[in-house]
Amino acid sequence: MVALDTGFFVAFMKGSEEAKSLWHEIKKDKIKPVVSILTIGELLYILYREDRSKEIDVIVKRVASTSEIIDTDITIVKKGAEIKHRQKIPYIDSLVGATAIVNGCKKLYTSDRKHMKGLKDYGLEVVFIRE
Repeated sequence: MVALDTGFFVAFMKGSEEAKSLWHEIKKDKIKPVVSILTIGELLYILYREDRSKEIDVIVKRVASTSEIIDTDITIVKKGAEIKHRQKIPYIDSLVGATAIVNGCKKLYTSDRKHMKGLKDYGLEVVFIRE
């Protein structure tokens, strides 16, 4: 299984060929990537911030129909707190990473090199996408 972080979707929306190629491969292989509900929240915030609120319904529907959206539960919160403590990264990023780890993902695709690189310490391959 693979997980997608907010940074992946930001890269996709900015036209990253790498992100587009990966998205088409995921769809072709009928893989349902794991996406944290918190990633959806961050994505919504970005769309509002960029005055793109008219696109929200279409984008959320597209992501929800092709991905497995995972709610945050106590197991994810515990793992997220551990990651936050050890890696000293923003709590939302630790929860997104925890969502991937708890759900058995082997890879996390993101453009966030600064915060996500330490997740490799938890057996997660972090694949960085250029924006």
